[in-house]
Amino acid sequence: MSNFDLRALLQYVPQFRGRCFVVCFSQELMAGDDWRDATLDLAALQGLGVNLVVAGPAGDFERLYEQLIRLDLKVAKVTAESRVSAVTVLSRGQAAVVPYEGGIFSSQMVELSLEVKATKLIWLLSADLPLGSSVALHAVPAGSPMPVTDQPELMDLAAKACRAGVRRVHLLDARSPNVILAELFSNEGVGVMIYSDAYRELSQLSEEDIPELLSLIGRSVYDALLLDRSYEDIAQRLEEYHVLKVDGNVVGCVAVHPYPADKLAEIACLRIKDNHEGLGYGRSLVKHAEAVAKRAGYEKVFALSQSAADFFRNRANYEEWTRDKLPPERRDLLERSGRSSAVFVKS
Repeated sequence: MSNFDLRALLQYVPQFRGRCFVVCFSQELMAGDDWRDATLDLAALQGLGVNLVVAGPAGDFERLYEQLIRLDLKVAKVTAESRVSAVTVLSRGQAAVVPYEGGIFSSQMVELSLEVKATKLIWLLSADLPLGSSVALHAVPAGSPMPVTDQPELMDLAAKACRAGVRRVHLLDARSPNVILAELFSNEGVGVMIYSDAYRELSQLSEEDIPELLSLIGRSVYDALLLDRSYEDIAQRLEEYHVLKVDGNVVGCVAVHPYPADKLAEIACLRIKDNHEGLGYGRSLVKHAEAVAKRAGYEKVFALSQSAADFFRNRANYEEWTRDKLPPERRDLLERSGRSSAVFVKS
């Protein structure tokens, strides 16, 4: 919880209030004691106004129900004997506690999620993530081919749930404390998410996002790693700035400054928010900027950097350039700044 971005956390609270989440405890998780920690997160979610459907394996159903009662959750059983539906229980302001048969991979949880119009289906596992994948998994679009993991049935079922109407499916290793809250109240989360809605967006900067951009680049400007820019400077060249948003939060930015007389465009103001590095966001922003320059008809792009030389040279496949090849006005600005930036170019 201590690593949460407070602004991101506060953004999610009103988004989640009144929504329905289906939370499913796996049989393997219920075999130990770690599952009890996750129920504390459920109490917090209900306190924030989230409508909950909690599902557990039939053999452990009573233990799960008793734990929720002991935590003072407002709950009701939804079984064949109770003769009440999950929808009815939710309408009363209670969490519906449901037993499931046939293992966590059955389609029962998907059908239940659609019945209650859940926006999230959360599977609590007792397994290391990212489920044996050879690549780092965090957010996977449901419309893309599912990555190869050691739990292909679960990944395919998650994608099926999203295609059927559940916005997001979260796969979590529930042996870690506060795992549900850490996943839901941070931009990046701690598990694997399969999604069908807008999650990651690259777009032109809007004026309302200028303060967020200035906050994002502020430390780098102070450390003389980026040029200083005022609100007015950015507003006058708004169309040249682009941002990467995750769940509506700005986590990265880049600018494309044109030099028409030289048929060149500069990729500038590249910055990733702290605690969001290492996720490929820098590469995504640079590729987006390159595409913007290409659509505008520029033959080459260049970048000046003190701190990201290794990135441009080894990961973005740029070549080193000499200062004398820069557009005259950009070269003069660089000389006046006194900065020792390296120059990179890409056709």
